Amino acid sequence: MKNILIVAVLLTCLISCKGSDVVNSEIKNNADLIIAFGSCNKQNLENPLWDDILTNKPSYWIWGGDNIYSDTDDMSLMKTHYNDQLEQKGYKAIRKQTKVHGTWDDHDYGLNDGGLEFDVKAKSQ
Repeated sequence: MKNILIVAVLLTCLISCKGSDVVNSEIKNNADLIIAFGSCNKQNLENPLWDDILTNKPSYWIWGGDNIYSDTDDMSLMKTHYNDQLEQKGYKAIRKQTKVHGTWDDHDYGLNDGGLEFDVKAKSQ
């Protein structure tokens, strides 16, 4: 099920990031609301897609999970990982111009494919 969701998100992103100026112009002129979303972001790598996302001037950015990869039970290291994401140049621009919302998934709280059994899940929130 998770793989189907990931494929659906990726396909939607590819379709919505189409390079045509005509498509982008039509979206801006005919829509009251533009929502952008994504997931599976590595905080230690600059994401080259932020500029493309900003081109569409979204009203909202929605994280679909795995906003960072912080597979740790060390809360100060996790905080560093979140701060690394906040310091990304492109993501700073997203946060400045767009309302950000999101979900919280396994890598965001510290254990790949983890759940209730992960001892520090509550602390990482």
